[in-house]
Amino acid sequence: MTGPKSGSFTTLPKVYSGAHLPHRHIAELRAGQLRVDADAPFPVEADGEILGSTPASFGIVPGVVRLKV
Repeated sequence: MTGPKSGSFTTLPKVYSGAHLPHRHIAELRAGQLRVDADAPFPVEADGEILGSTPASFGIVPGVVRLKV
């Protein structure tokens, strides 16, 4: 996110509901694989659960999730 840091406090709660996009200071990027690294270990969270810390790698596994609607 770019722009004023104060905007982070009002935008962050919207991330959990997906209401943070579109936003003029947030870029939406897509990738099949992603690696996150930081100078110091940084907690990694998904769906409200702490999964571990950086460095972390994520990838898409095609056909693994089946949905019945």
